[in-house]
Amino acid sequence: MRGLLQLIGAESGEVTALGTSSAVRYVCRRLGITVQHFDDLAARASRLHIDRFNDLGSQGETIALLRQDDQKFVKSDTTLERGYWFLTSEVRFPEPFDALTRTLGLVGGLARR
Repeated sequence: MRGLLQLIGAESGEVTALGTSSAVRYVCRRLGITVQHFDDLAARASRLHIDRFNDLGSQGETIALLRQDDQKFVKSDTTLERGYWFLTSEVRFPEPFDALTRTLGLVGGLARR
């Protein structure tokens, strides 16, 4: 955890565990990391009304269900499936020109269908 903090330049870290034994608390204290029990995390989430935000953004439950439906649909066609995975993940990795070229190729292939 300490190495990760240094790697990403974070100022602090926190460990949430099922059990916070004296050994765990000691090691975390020596590393300058906060430690809490899962019950503490639940109490904090309740106090901050985190449950109101459970289904927002790209990691919400609704979008996860929609993604499942999309994935089932595109499995019926290799072009659609290849395009789905390219647009939802791979498009970030190539150089911009290559990503644009592949995107235009995908649009052209879909237009012919």
